[in-house]
Amino acid sequence: MRDLKYLFAYTMPLSALVSFSSTGMWTYSTVFYAFLVLPILDVITGQTTENLEVEDITYKKTQWIFDAMLYLNVPIVFGLLAYALHTVQAGNFATYEWVGLVLSGGILLATNGINVAHELGHRTTLIERLMSKALYMPCLYMHFFIEHNYGHHLHVATPEDPATARYNQTVYGFWFTSVTRQYVSAWKLQMNLLKRQGLTFFLGQE
Repeated sequence: MRDLKYLFAYTMPLSALVSFSSTGMWTYSTVFYAFLVLPILDVITGQTTENLEVEDITYKKTQWIFDAMLYLNVPIVFGLLAYALHTVQAGNFATYEWVGLVLSGGILLATNGINVAHELGHRTTLIERLMSKALYMPCLYMHFFIEHNYGHHLHVATPEDPATARYNQTVYGFWFTSVTRQYVSAWKLQMNLLKRQGLTFFLGQE
């Protein structure tokens, strides 16, 4: 029964569904849920300092349901995006409603898109890595798959790592340098990989 708490991850897509189905201020449902409801629940429920026992970790690794919960994010994300695009194409929204829909969609892609893609990108099977790339695609963040796995893991906590903040760097400065440097780093990594394989930028033989 304790594992039912993991189903809470699907409350964000539910809030996005409310946003995409609504008009007026209800288009901001995901924004209110992510930045108001969840922080309040976080304070109320408190924190735990306990880690899982080794036996629990071993047991959970054998349970297919946890993998299925990750995989389910692919149809959820793309299904909700398709629904959102249909809604905005058929509807007539005011500017502030457009803002609410865009913000809600962005939060959905960040939570159930990039976060899940990050996890699946660490897997070794082809299908899981393809699902990772698929989830990065609507986020326009596919370069992260290359940079994170082949750059960040190698250079973490060093000046060469775009995803490591400098000492006393502001969060806004880190956001800018991290996003831009990771993008450039991904290009360099991919070009080096192609060169080692004897391929050019357009995947032709040199």
